[in-house]
Amino acid sequence: MRKMAQYSLRNLSKILKKLDEGCSYCGNKQVTCDLHHINGRNLDDADNIYNLSYLCPTCHRLTHEGKIPKEALKNLEEYAANNWRVLYKS
Repeated sequence: MRKMAQYSLRNLSKILKKLDEGCSYCGNKQVTCDLHHINGRNLDDADNIYNLSYLCPTCHRLTHEGKIPKEALKNLEEYAANNWRVLYKS
């Protein structure tokens, strides 16, 4: 996993809402999505964009139940590419 600077989870959540892309797994835009730690929170660099995915409550629950494998999740870099970085600076 790549090492990078920490970003505020609160700010990332706000930015992802502004992008209006919906759940990174199912695409649902009708609900408020959550940030999910793909490989858990116990990593030294758990809050980096390569360990975070943006999921609707249903997909988030299914992920924790093991019904959506972590390999199927897009991390924030894959999901939002550089779009979120532009909004993070503004």
